[in-house]
Amino acid sequence: MRVIFLVSLILLISTVSAGSVSNYLKVNGNDKIMALKADQGFWDFHLGFILGWQTQQSRPGQCYNDNLAFVSSLSDTWVTFQRAYRPDTWFNFLDRIRINIDSLSKGLQSCQMHSILTKMERIVTTEGLLEVSARLISQIVMLQNNIANFMNYVNAGELRSAGTEMGKFFSAVVGVTVN
Repeated sequence: MRVIFLVSLILLISTVSAGSVSNYLKVNGNDKIMALKADQGFWDFHLGFILGWQTQQSRPGQCYNDNLAFVSSLSDTWVTFQRAYRPDTWFNFLDRIRINIDSLSKGLQSCQMHSILTKMERIVTTEGLLEVSARLISQIVMLQNNIANFMNYVNAGELRSAGTEMGKFFSAVVGVTVN
């Protein structure tokens, strides 16, 4: 529970420091997954990373949409928090916090975080290292291409595409994909 609270706090702080997510969502929307090339930031990398974890990277899945809803919810909560000095908005602020918790839990469930964490816990054992090594040896060329593409996209400033390549890489390492 502490980890979820810490992650939520970090995401809230990074949303505030990265600028308004509402403006990001109005400018980019759900339709343009790989089109943005300028002014990309943390959220672009994060959403690209989720696209990379997905089984099918050409269109957003449930995990992607739930994370986008959570980011939008955080932005709305921040706007409500800025008006929380007025007693008539306290209920709205507490309701926004409830909506954030619901969005986060829905995102964790749709992204199958329990499977990812269970698999990562197994990786640190001897059997897990052998399993990962055997799986990755057969995919070494794909992993090299992912790393090369990641570096090229980072150098070009295309963080969404770089995040997608990093997501593909970690999906292969951990051995779990999301919907």
